[in-house]
Amino acid sequence: DALREQLPRATFIEPRGGYFVWLELSPDVTAAALLTAARQHGVTFHPGSRFVHGGGFPHAARLSFAHYGHEEMMEGVRRLA
Repeated sequence: DALREQLPRATFIEPRGGYFVWLELSPDVTAAALLTAARQHGVTFHPGSRFVHGGGFPHAARLSFAHYGHEEMMEGVRRLA
C-alpha cells in the first residue's frame, strides 16, 4: 500500500512470498541517483543494475521486506519517496 501511495509513478508486482519486491522507477529516475539520496535519509536498497551483467535495469530497485515490521516498511517507503 505504501508503494502505491508514496511512489505512484513506480510499478511493481505485489509479491506472494519471498523477501524482495522489484520496483520499476519512472524513466526520469535512476536507481543510482535515488540510492544516493535515500542513504541520506537512512534508507538503502539494491539498484537493479547489480543483477545484470553490464549494468542493465538502471531504473529498477530491489527492496527487501523480510526483516521489517509494517511501521518500519511504511516509514522506509515514505523516506524513499
